[in-house]
Amino acid sequence: MKASFETICDAVTKWSLRTIFFLTPVFFLPLTPYPVDLNKQFVFMTLTLIATVAWLVKSVKRGKIEYAKNYAGIPLVALVIFVIISAFFSGARGISLMGTTGGEADTALAVVGFALLYFLVSVSFKDKGSIKAAFMALMASGSLAVLYVAAQAVGLTGNFNPVGTMNAFGLYAGFVGILAFGICRYAPVTRRMRIGTGILTAVSLILVFLIGYWASFLGLVLALSLLVYFSARTEDKKDARRKNFAALAVITLSVCMLVLATGVVNVPVPRIASAPEVAPSVGASLRIAAATARGGVKNFLLGSGPSTYQYEYALHHDASLNGTLFWNVQFTQGFNGILTALVSWGIFGTIFFVLFTLMIIHTLVRLAANRRMDHVTAATVALTAYSVLTLFLYPQNFVLYFLFFAFAGIIAALSAEGKGGYGAVAMPLGVTLMLATALAIGLLYVNGRRYVAGVQFGRGVALATETKDIAKALPLLVSGSRLDSQNDAYLGVLASAYLAHANTLAAQAGTAPAVDLQKQVADAVSAATAASERATQVNPLSAANWIALAQVYEAVSPFNVSAAASIFPIYGKAASLDPINPAVPLYVGNAHRTAGDRMKSGNAAEYAAAEKAYEEALALKPDYVQAGFALGTLEFQLGRFGKAREVLEQVVTISPDYANALYFLGLSHDKLGDRTNAIAALERVAQLNPENAELKTIIGNLRAGKSAE
Repeated sequence: MKASFETICDAVTKWSLRTIFFLTPVFFLPLTPYPVDLNKQFVFMTLTLIATVAWLVKSVKRGKIEYAKNYAGIPLVALVIFVIISAFFSGARGISLMGTTGGEADTALAVVGFALLYFLVSVSFKDKGSIKAAFMALMASGSLAVLYVAAQAVGLTGNFNPVGTMNAFGLYAGFVGILAFGICRYAPVTRRMRIGTGILTAVSLILVFLIGYWASFLGLVLALSLLVYFSARTEDKKDARRKNFAALAVITLSVCMLVLATGVVNVPVPRIASAPEVAPSVGASLRIAAATARGGVKNFLLGSGPSTYQYEYALHHDASLNGTLFWNVQFTQGFNGILTALVSWGIFGTIFFVLFTLMIIHTLVRLAANRRMDHVTAATVALTAYSVLTLFLYPQNFVLYFLFFAFAGIIAALSAEGKGGYGAVAMPLGVTLMLATALAIGLLYVNGRRYVAGVQFGRGVALATETKDIAKALPLLVSGSRLDSQNDAYLGVLASAYLAHANTLAAQAGTAPAVDLQKQVADAVSAATAASERATQVNPLSAANWIALAQVYEAVSPFNVSAAASIFPIYGKAASLDPINPAVPLYVGNAHRTAGDRMKSGNAAEYAAAEKAYEEALALKPDYVQAGFALGTLEFQLGRFGKAREVLEQVVTISPDYANALYFLGLSHDKLGDRTNAIAALERVAQLNPENAELKTIIGNLRAGKSAE
């Protein structure tokens, strides 16, 4: 029998969604500069848009749009609208619309994708069979992910996971463990399936315990407690006790691990080795949100723009952090997704997101009140509750947000079961639906173009890394940056590549005709300048882009007077965007010092400006050894040996093995007639650099009563 047109569209939608459930958590390819994030977003958005187009085409054929009767869709539509508006008013519009790496969960593109996923799932998963198929897809991909990380835990694979940080993977493993546990213990499945899900449960939960992230344990306690409650209420007491025994054991162990994670009890437990993960505290996140809101009505209502949290953090974080290990860390998110949304989406976006979440919770409560709940609904309620909890305990993560919106859609579909659960809006004119279809196809094109850009750029980076031949890599880098012209990260790398190419050409002086070589160098320098300037236009909120532009101008300043005059105003712009970053005044000091070194006379003002800038850097971060070394060597260069010794002694107190600082400290001691301390300092340098013959000569001279130089 020939399938109808609508049946084909339904099949395309459902199979696209099932593939999304399988691929999104685990997909990655080493083809782009961001192997996990960009590939994951591309697959997710492409399949979501294919499913959307198929659903819209079917709706055009029917002349109406079907929807699940759940009020959660109203604030979600409002969220999409206000996030798009926020992106258009953002200071970095391209970044807010599309993101940089692809892993951002709060960009306009990501929010549109998540909203489409919610609506598609809610209208496509009308039967338990579709939901079970989604569960199987999630378990299949979850098996791959947890087995890979389990192999990593025993040293068989590299330090990598497809979800993000190790804590994010811990939350994901907890989700997979709950899903597998629910099927293993509570669902009527075959013996083979029960064994398979039992193994997956065990491996997943062992990984959760080895990762040791406290939020995962809290989520386990919540979700498993719900499963125990549903079983006790809907099943025979004897069966419930038998099935709930394992769940209660895991809950007890999770509570114990939660106590250990707080540090109240100090008991050594095995852990998977991973980099420590830090985020701003709740208090710091609230202060940054408040400071952002005080930036004007636009910031209060619409936020600074999706995916711009790090720039508000740079503007408003506490100066006391300069005394910590995190002084140079630009946090891209707050303590959790909600506090990040306050900054990037503003009060409107945050309210609608919270309203959407609260309505999903309300739906969960309604479903949980049903005493005849089946195992599919029970597992969905428990997993959705787990996902909701992660919103309040962890920063935004693409995979975790995908799981939240996907299961919110399943919850909406379950709540719409029965007579009258779905409604339809008649569309007598198909123009609106046709426009929506065209928009979805347009997004498919943009998404594909962005991915091709990533592949091209990734090939260029790989070629440059493997061959060390920038000239061969440049066409690929240029192609990638043109295809994704709103990606400031690509433009920054392109500018650096052009500068490196110019330096390589300049080193070939005498091997090629002078006129041709000069033109090639000039062209490369001009291209580097254009790429760096373009980066500041694409993303003017990034202090790093302005610093990079100033450094490009520094490189060309010997040949370009206007570039030399622009260096310090550009550094001033960077300082206004990142006011307590001590690296900025250090760069300013270096630029003044270089300018003074190039002058044959009248350079006192440049050196004085350099000294002032170095002192400003040290005022922001007193233990900033790079600034201390720069100031100490400047004082030595200017013949102020007493000041040089004072500054360099502070540097080596902070960093005792800083060989260059010890070297100039020894020379300063010598200039001041203190040869004993000079020898001591230089001998320490010799210990750190035993092959340095020049040091041995200098030390020999000092011991012979001669000057070091």
